[in-house]
Amino acid sequence: MPESLIRLKKLTAKKMIHSFEVIEILESNSLIAGEFLHAVNSGSFYDKPKEELSSIKASVDFLGTNNKVIISIVTAIEFKNSISFEKESQADANEIIDNCKDIAYLCAELSEQVYGIDKDEAYLFGLFADSGYLLLLSKNPFYSKIYRQSLTDPVKTLHAEIRYGADHACTSYIMARAWDLPMWLKAGLLYHENGKGEVTINLSRRVEDLVSLYKVANFMVSEISYGSYITERFKSIYKAGIEELGLDNDSLSMARNAFIVDSISKQC
Repeated sequence: MPESLIRLKKLTAKKMIHSFEVIEILESNSLIAGEFLHAVNSGSFYDKPKEELSSIKASVDFLGTNNKVIISIVTAIEFKNSISFEKESQADANEIIDNCKDIAYLCAELSEQVYGIDKDEAYLFGLFADSGYLLLLSKNPFYSKIYRQSLTDPVKTLHAEIRYGADHACTSYIMARAWDLPMWLKAGLLYHENGKGEVTINLSRRVEDLVSLYKVANFMVSEISYGSYITERFKSIYKAGIEELGLDNDSLSMARNAFIVDSISKQC
């Protein structure tokens, strides 16, 4: 893990901490400071501020004693900034991480309609759910072709992984373990493909809801880019996720519209 994250985890493990200690760690890295401020203002990890915050102190004061959210934000920032590949594979890696960020955003948006799941937890789960593809890509550049199959038919990807002796759910778990994510998040990552294959695992309701959030968010991201190419099997996974979470059409429309607006704003 990066030094800033290690320092924050050690600090927040103490019984008594002062906000200036957290601020000092965040401000010691200008890249993290800027992205942290943007993340808090975006509302992707926590409630959106009524007015835009303009300093690290203001953002830490806004989050208050919610150290878990601070750790989640810094973990996400450091993870996204850590992705570096050889020149011939960097474009493929960027495509994967961009898709992971989109899924994470939608998981966080949808989590507001799901009892017991915090936005920062949903974001991290969405971000790391397909991170295993990055590890597999680092071992075999050809894996980018298998990854792209998942964007329209995840079941077909699972079959391809079996032929190659790979499992991106397991490698996503390995990535999450390396980044010291909470155990229940790691459990969800290990079994987030449950429902796409033939294996049935009994998971806690909290973990099941995370997996269902991923099913819905993953489809919604792919639907926008690959609409007519998406298979019926993928649609059935999406519908199952909606039913499992009890989401209504208004909730889905709000999340989809927020995602589209966010995507457009990043391009401006």
